[in-house]
Amino acid sequence: MKRRGQKRRYKSFNQELGSFLYYIIFLSILCVSFKILGMKIFDSVYFIVFYIISFLSVKVILRATGIWKY
Repeated sequence: MKRRGQKRRYKSFNQELGSFLYYIIFLSILCVSFKILGMKIFDSVYFIVFYIISFLSVKVILRATGIWKY
């Protein structure tokens, strides 16, 4: 039987893992695109597109591994 505190720690771990994975994916996409496009990525729509791609890829990765079940 799980206690209430353990469930909260597990939820906290999932949130930390998701945010860490998001930042790793976002920064890797940003660094690669910065090497290719230069400073133009900050002035255009690409920055928002990278955000959406990163968010969706984290969702796919965490659901495929079974960490997120919703």
